[in-house]
Amino acid sequence: MLEIIESESQINEIQRALYEKLVSSSIKFNNIKIGHQGGSGGHLVYWIEENDFWYTYQKHRNRHWNAFGLGRPDLKKQKDIICEINIPFTLNRRIGGAFAIDKENNINLLHRGLIGGGRKGIGKKNFFHKYKSETKFVSDGDRETEVLVIGEIYSDKFLINLKKFIDKVNRFKEEMTTD
Repeated sequence: MLEIIESESQINEIQRALYEKLVSSSIKFNNIKIGHQGGSGGHLVYWIEENDFWYTYQKHRNRHWNAFGLGRPDLKKQKDIICEINIPFTLNRRIGGAFAIDKENNINLLHRGLIGGGRKGIGKKNFFHKYKSETKFVSDGDRETEVLVIGEIYSDKFLINLKKFIDKVNRFKEEMTTD
């Protein structure tokens, strides 16, 4: 069973590795306008051309903010965030992302299903209902928690798996807003 990593130093080390994996295979864009709840602003964005998604990162008060979107960034058009995989500095189940380790010491990126968007029907319950066959239970401190495993961070297939997750979130949001 996967086990959520709780150590702040381990989380920071893995977050650095995640960041490096994403930016090392990307094209950098400065001052891209990204829309999100509470406003929009210019961000440093990394486009992973081979998988056609973008990534931006900021260190916030209590978490690593990892935001993702689809397509090539454009200086003239605002890009919308499709999903965030925010990693808390220490165990915090109210923040949607996490890292976990398996029996073979592989490090995986997880999502707790906390999908936002400010629209009716978009949330954890409906998201996990749609992708129930893909969820797993992990050891999460003093309990077991249902999550989606995005992929093993150090795997050659990680970027493909991450893109599949971004696409799932995008499809889910589109379906929920067209019903």
